[in-house]
Amino acid sequence: MAVLDFRTTAFEDVALGAGIRDTLRARLGSLDDVAVRPPRSGVPVDDALIAGRQLEADVVLTGSVQRQDGRLRVVVELVDVRLSRVVWGQTFDRERSELFELQDVIAGEAIRVIKASRL
Repeated sequence: MAVLDFRTTAFEDVALGAGIRDTLRARLGSLDDVAVRPPRSGVPVDDALIAGRQLEADVVLTGSVQRQDGRLRVVVELVDVRLSRVVWGQTFDRERSELFELQDVIAGEAIRVIKASRL
């Protein structure tokens, strides 16, 4: 599995995307039956299929972060590289002040889906 950098619409949100990405890598990496590929420079974050192939990953977790008026919207997708399709996607909306809760909710939901689908 690979977890890509989360795309952002504003430069100041890059750190938010990095925090979500890092939380996902740490939580998914703690699973016994999931191997998370380490990050590598030069891998495109805007094309999950190309990134997955370059990282030799079966599945890729990717997404985006948007912010408006103190609210965050995070869109997360799980892409099966072998089948070239999105196998799960979800949108998460929270107040900016609930960032850590949001990261935990996203990681928990991603883990639930991965375990249930046996990707």
